[in-house]
Amino acid sequence: MFVKLTDGRGVTLRIPTGISIYSNHFTKKGKVMSADNESVEKNTFLDDMKKNILDVYLKAKNQGVLADEAYIKEKVKPRKRAGQKQINAPSDHFKVQQNPGNNVMEQIQRFIVTPNNHSESYMRGAHQLKQHLGRFLEIREIDALSFVDLSHFFLQEYNHYLEKNKTDKYLHKGKEFRKQCLKSGTRSKHFQFLGKIAKSLRGSSIEINPAVFEFGVTEVNEDSRHLDWEELKLFMAVDASNRQEILTKDIFTFMCFSGLRVTAVQNLNNKDISRGFIEWVNTKSRKRPTVYTTINRYSATIIKKYRAEGKLFPNILQSYLNEKVKILAERAGIENPHKIKNHTGRHTYNNLLRSMGMDIYIRNSELGHSHGNVNEDVYSSDETEKRKAVVVDGFERIEEILAVRAMKAITLFDDI
Repeated sequence: MFVKLTDGRGVTLRIPTGISIYSNHFTKKGKVMSADNESVEKNTFLDDMKKNILDVYLKAKNQGVLADEAYIKEKVKPRKRAGQKQINAPSDHFKVQQNPGNNVMEQIQRFIVTPNNHSESYMRGAHQLKQHLGRFLEIREIDALSFVDLSHFFLQEYNHYLEKNKTDKYLHKGKEFRKQCLKSGTRSKHFQFLGKIAKSLRGSSIEINPAVFEFGVTEVNEDSRHLDWEELKLFMAVDASNRQEILTKDIFTFMCFSGLRVTAVQNLNNKDISRGFIEWVNTKSRKRPTVYTTINRYSATIIKKYRAEGKLFPNILQSYLNEKVKILAERAGIENPHKIKNHTGRHTYNNLLRSMGMDIYIRNSELGHSHGNVNEDVYSSDETEKRKAVVVDGFERIEEILAVRAMKAITLFDDI
């Protein structure tokens, strides 16, 4: 029997309880032999066993390796041996190899289940690496991969598979999916992770190919697309023909006026909205995990429309949201609608704040970015309320503020 933790998105951690007992261990009188060969009542034994399982569960939960906003389910799955009657008792059949040695896949698995201080997003990357690399080895019919095998040729082949191979299909929950090509930034994280795993093994008897430290992917940064104020007004005025398009329009508009990531929006509860702020968890930053984003007149309108018990917005797939946003943007007459996606909303909010003259501290605080050289200790709760007042007032007078700043820019250009 083991404890199973899942975030509902394919990320699963199974922790062995370390206890094993089967029906043949029990006597006919309903007693069980303990380690010191003394019989105890069956119910007493099972109660003690449940306490041990709970301890393992809590310990696993505190490892912090689950995805952002994870919900945790406790499941106990018994193991049945041939010829034995199955009972609700644990087994230790699932154990992570303590010394995985030179096997790359086992070292990755060991890292995943070992307590660490990495962020949730980094751990999701570790799970993705295990999934993609395992599929690549399966296609190449490679039974085992050692750190010596991580040559430049192998890493280039793996990079090519991640970047180009669209023909690979796989089954997930009974449905067939086609592999998606990964962008340069995601591929770069794959190889950085391999390098960190190899670096942690330095000084051991494991032989490591130096190519794993030398190989890298050139990251290509795409232009960050955002909507200016006029484009955003066009998007807000576009006609939505059905319920799903209306929901897409409202969610995207909400992100443009709040700067929340799509995962934060999907998990946003009504209890997270209070005192004029939206409280959400930023899994991309370890320094600023909890963010308080100011509610302005535009985001408040959408909150009022959807506010009810539980989650703020109905569930909507991220891929579907991206698809519909492009359609609505094209219908609104916005230039290059194919470049618009859910993260455009976050860029748009940052651009609106900058366009209104908000300083870097306000923008970072609203979006959950680290402040860099800004000394956060000098900002108290009073400063947070002042920030809220500035942002609320800014969106109340956004037309006036943008018009005045545009006129100043024209005057400055004429002077030059």
